[in-house]
Amino acid sequence: MPETDQNASAESLEAADEAPAIAASERLRAFENEHFGEDAPRFAGQVERGHGSKHALMPPEGKAHHLALELAVTAEKTLADARAKVAEAEAGVATAEARVTTAGEAHATAKQKAAEKEAASAAKEPVAA
Repeated sequence: MPETDQNASAESLEAADEAPAIAASERLRAFENEHFGEDAPRFAGQVERGHGSKHALMPPEGKAHHLALELAVTAEKTLADARAKVAEAEAGVATAEARVTTAGEAHATAKQKAAEKEAASAAKEPVAA
């Protein structure tokens, strides 16, 4: 891949990491308020879709737009959850690395003390003639 394509890919990944100006949940609520009314019946946070509801009477293009917004909300939540997991994993790695460093230093100190003790014992032993 040419260098310019790599730079463009890196820039698009950075842009993908940035949150949209308006969250999908806010855009969904605005869409629902506009098309179904602020007082639209909701079940578990979702507008009623049953027979005779405003959602059921909506044209297919409107339903597709509504579905796309719902999918965007789900995707944003999935991304937020994944970022939280990554942050948790990074914290775990940092903790593990700190433990490795501490244990390595303790091990090196113990080896040095053992070597010094052995050298001191060797110095005290008489030399055989």
